Amino acid sequence: MSSRASSVSAPAYVHATRLRVAALAIVTVAALACSLYWWRLAESQEQLEADTVAQIGLRASQLADAVAGQTAILVRLVDFAIQHLRDDYSDARPAAFVATVKSVLDAFPPGAILQIGVIDRDGYLAYSNLGLQERVYLGDREHFKVHQAAGEERLFVSQPVFGRVSKSWSIQFTRAIRKDDRFLGVLVLSVAPEYIASNLARQELGRDDIVALFRSDGTYLSRSRDLANAMGRAAPSDRPFIGSLAPASGVFRVAAAFDRVERTYAWRRLEDVPLVVNVGMDEDVVLAPVRHAIALERVRNTAGVAVVMLLAFGMAALLLAIAARQRALAESENRYRSFFETNTAVKLLIDPVDGHIVDANAAALAFYGYTREELLAMPIGAINCLPAERIQAEMRDAEAERRQYFNFTHRLKSGELRQVEVYSGPVDIGGRHLLFSIIHDVTERHKLEASQRLAKSVFDAAGEAIIVSDAENRIVAVNPAFTRITGYQPQEVLGQNPRMLASGLHDAGFYRLLWQRLLQDDRWEGEISNRRKDGQVFVEWLKIAVVRDEDGLPQQFVALFSDVTERKRHDEVVWRQANFDSLTGLPNRQLLDDRLERALAQAARRHTLVAVLYIDLDRFKPVNDRYGHAAGDDLLCQVAQRLRNALRDEDTVARVGGDEFVAVLPDVAVGDMPARAAEKIIAALSAPYRVWENYVEISCSIGIAVYPRDGADAIALLEKADRALYGAKHAGRSIWTMA
Repeated sequence: MSSRASSVSAPAYVHATRLRVAALAIVTVAALACSLYWWRLAESQEQLEADTVAQIGLRASQLADAVAGQTAILVRLVDFAIQHLRDDYSDARPAAFVATVKSVLDAFPPGAILQIGVIDRDGYLAYSNLGLQERVYLGDREHFKVHQAAGEERLFVSQPVFGRVSKSWSIQFTRAIRKDDRFLGVLVLSVAPEYIASNLARQELGRDDIVALFRSDGTYLSRSRDLANAMGRAAPSDRPFIGSLAPASGVFRVAAAFDRVERTYAWRRLEDVPLVVNVGMDEDVVLAPVRHAIALERVRNTAGVAVVMLLAFGMAALLLAIAARQRALAESENRYRSFFETNTAVKLLIDPVDGHIVDANAAALAFYGYTREELLAMPIGAINCLPAERIQAEMRDAEAERRQYFNFTHRLKSGELRQVEVYSGPVDIGGRHLLFSIIHDVTERHKLEASQRLAKSVFDAAGEAIIVSDAENRIVAVNPAFTRITGYQPQEVLGQNPRMLASGLHDAGFYRLLWQRLLQDDRWEGEISNRRKDGQVFVEWLKIAVVRDEDGLPQQFVALFSDVTERKRHDEVVWRQANFDSLTGLPNRQLLDDRLERALAQAARRHTLVAVLYIDLDRFKPVNDRYGHAAGDDLLCQVAQRLRNALRDEDTVARVGGDEFVAVLPDVAVGDMPARAAEKIIAALSAPYRVWENYVEISCSIGIAVYPRDGADAIALLEKADRALYGAKHAGRSIWTMA
């Protein structure tokens, strides 16, 4: 301890000496001295008891650390034995397995291992070192169900069970037996709770001290005393160490339900397995002498107060008692100094008057990078980046206990700035009023929180909908754009599969290929139709990415999509306007040329024919002149519909002029097929039409050209068909002519 630290407790000894010297001189002020003394006595007694309880908690924590370390070693030894046994068994080496069973039993004290067993894949006990007298079903045991359902390989520790073969309580340490990714059963090593209890009881424990081992759910596994009553039971659910989210360590005080002894408990969670060591120290053993001393002191001083009014020597005796008490307080402060130095948290003692650092523990020296001499020569303002007046204001708040929690930026000796959380409060040490501060470095946590805030702001502000799902493809997060596009609120979709949006327009093969590409390339992008909450189908452009863990397994799926329905509709309108006749709805010349080129390319590959029929209406102009252009447009629409009905689905008929049409017949396999098609068209168009309550009759003439006989390209075929049409017109109309 530093000389400065040692000086903290020196005033207590000086004050005791002065009280002894002054005892004879202050007889005349006995009444005032008594009042002052009783006030100081009560305060010091409370502080002494609080310090004693803190020391009990520290001792319990240290013991919990030691027991946790020993228990972790024991668990690793048991797990090593299980893995060795499992490997021999799964490799089908009976002799080696039996030898390993014997070596494992010999390696542990007699009675430590109650049974070594193997449960087959069907849940029946396939092997037991105790022998198999009957066929025993263990498929309903917790450890079998856990390994049968689990995908990962891990050690499992069961609740204490009463063995159907061993006929005694045991704790099942188990691992799954797998080969070639097939579940073959479970290797079980049954450990006696008494063996674990004997290990727990090796610590230096008082008569009513207790050490217990729990599962993380609070189930007793073993206890250093009264073990029989603990088996099959669990700690009360309000204990702070219960649950997977409980802190790794801590201290609490409670009277145990089984014996009502008031204890200070400290727990420590094991790192690799869900087990918790809990150490309970009997408070009465430590506090009884202190409380007894306090009680005796009160009796003495009560008598002294009565006597002091009559005799000045009574006051002198009272002052001597105060001196003895100050000596005890100094010793208590020295014990506190030991706790201050050895604790791993960064701690400082600060004088709130001038802000100078009075003391610092080893953890503070390591954190700030200064030597003890350098640090104790500095004011707190040398490491705290706040202005001096702000620092003074914060110290006043801490001293008055208006605040105990602070956030500061501290500068290390290297110049590096670190974000810290400071817990600070007033303490009296050696007659000095100081601030006791505990400093936690939270720099990395602040960086993480800032990164998370940035990610959330981007997530919330994104214009695209975002879905985040887990490895099982259950939705864990959506952004506001998702709600805007789909109509679903977050609470309606969290935990659901994204398939809830499926429109039903894509078959299983589509999704199977999507997932295949996604898992292969870690990304997929494309157009897909989904359904909103109101049932409306919309088209989205979807991008999916796979987030994998350190083992390369899918951990999350992140999907971004935007609604492209209106853009698709607009593109379709533009496409139709560019490729279809606005009056009849038939393809126009541009689309006709495209389909004719494709038909010719297909015919060249398949060695088939393509027919081009150039169609011109006969007697259309008189109808148009007599009834008007609107009637003529109506007649053209009816002609277009009859042409569609007269041709095959794979054929194309286009309007290329006022009353001129062209039909393309691909994949023509029979030579007279174009002629039959022409006759069918003439017959269809020659039937009477009803135009605005009037019946009219028209007909048509057709010129036919056939690929490859009449031309090898679209231009040549259209020219030949046009010339053939001209011939048909001059030959009498309502007929067709071949080129």
